[in-house]
Parts: sequence; structure tokens; C-alpha cells
Amino acid sequence: MDTLYFLYFARLANFFLHVTAHAHLVEELINDTMFKVWLEGPTIGANASASVTIMGLAYTCARKRLAEASRSRPHLQRARPAAHRVRSNPLDFLFKLPVKERAVLNLVYAGGHSRGEIAEIMHISCKCVDELLCDARLRCGFAKLHVRHI
Repeated sequence: MDTLYFLYFARLANFFLHVTAHAHLVEELINDTMFKVWLEGPTIGANASASVTIMGLAYTCARKRLAEASRSRPHLQRARPAAHRVRSNPLDFLFKLPVKERAVLNLVYAGGHSRGEIAEIMHISCKCVDELLCDARLRCGFAKLHVRHI
């Protein structure tokens, strides 16, 4: 578990920071994810991809936390950290996107996952991945960006 924690800490931190936009939740979400990895370890198949499995659990943790936050404090879901309010950030558009679109963009461009892996991580079809990417690209003006197909 120590090895997995250290191998995935930076990747999970990047994912959570971009998906939740709440720096104060990142470490807690990483710990929640790794606890789930520890609990579900024996049930994960021998042929399963560690990366896809861990990122899938991370997405589930983030989605659950954001759902809880939106029920109790709706203003938290799309709030931006103070660092992003002070200076103009070329990636500022990410914080205006719905969580699913932010997650897909992060998994494709920062995580390097294929659309099939993203579909598995997010428990949606490849067609839904394509639609989320298309919607995000159109909103952000990046209609020419491509995802790696497998």
C-alpha cells in the first residue's frame, strides 16, 4: 500500500485538484481513495489495470464528495481556489465546466487515458466519453483536440 500511495499520490492530487477545484480536499480525497483500494484489493481481478482501477475509485470518491457538498453547500461545487481568482489562468475555463466534463478532460489530457479506459473509470459508455469531450471542447473553443482511441 505504501508503494501504491507514493506512486499515485501526484496523479491523484492533480486529478482531484482539477475536478474539485478545492485544494483543501485533495489530501482527504487521496486518503479516501487509497482506503478504498485497500478495502477492495482482494476483489480486484489479477488482469485489471491498477491505473484504471485506482482512477475509477478516485472518480467515485470525487463524485460522492461533490454530491454531498452540493446538497449541503451548493456554492462549494464550482468555487475556485484563491490563487485562480487573483491571476488570469489560461485553464480558467475548467472551473466553469460541469464535473463530468472536467474529469474527462483531466483523464484524457493530464492522465493520458484512452476513451475505453475513461469509460471504464467513469462507468459510462465510450459514446458518452466522446459526447462529454465534444461538449467540453465546444464550450472551451478547442474543437480540434483529439483523444487516443483503442
